[in-house]
Parts: sequence; structure tokens; C-alpha cells
Amino acid sequence: MRILIADDEVVGGMVLNRFLSPYASCDVVENGLQAVEAFENAWNGGTAYDAVFLDIVMPRMDGIEALEAIRTFEETVTTSIEARAKIVMVTAYDNYKRTLSAFDLGCDAYIIKPAEPERIKEMMAELGLISQSAY
Repeated sequence: MRILIADDEVVGGMVLNRFLSPYASCDVVENGLQAVEAFENAWNGGTAYDAVFLDIVMPRMDGIEALEAIRTFEETVTTSIEARAKIVMVTAYDNYKRTLSAFDLGCDAYIIKPAEPERIKEMMAELGLISQSAY
């Protein structure tokens, strides 16, 4: 499994990488623009990401904009919903409107920092990224 993590805070990206690396090969980028570029390059290179963790507040392109760009790209390259990456929004802010807009744009899950490793494992199992026995 491959996971892309986009977080402008170095510590945030490192923490998610540490939590997720036992389950997948992880790449970490610093903003939404880099996330979209990495996602498209991986897809075009035949090594698509299975999941993307997007921090919402990032420079250059925020997580909501990156989510929309990734889903738009996926619509141009596949008609299969099953082929889409699981996208998890990550934020330090519990903002109801942003949560709803992220789900409207196609995110699969939402976690609030600091996320506990057990909650991340539970969410990954719910999304079918890891087996229930791994959780």
C-alpha cells in the first residue's frame, strides 16, 4: 500500500508517517500543490496512492483545494469509484462547515490533531485500508 501525506508542519507530517509506515510506504509533502503533483505523477507512473492524508490549512494550496483537484483528476482517469484513493482530511481545528465541505467534495474520513494511533488504525480499518485483524 502507498500513502501520501501532505502537512506543512514538519512534526505533523513526521507523526503521521510514523503512525502509518508500519502499514504502507509513505511519501510526505509540504503543501496541497505538491500533493496534487505527487498524486498525478504516481497515478501516471503506475504507482497510484491508495490513501491521501491532507492537512486542511497549508500554504500555496490548502487541503480542501487539493482534495477537489485530486478528485477532479481521478474523474478524468477512471470511472470506477473503487479505484479512487481514500482521502482523509486532517486538521487541528474542529470546524463543522469545513468538515461538511470536505465530505461534499469527496473525502472519506476526517481526523482532528493530535490523532491517537489507535484512532488512526480504527479509521484505516473502517476504510478497508487495513484488515480488522491488524486493528
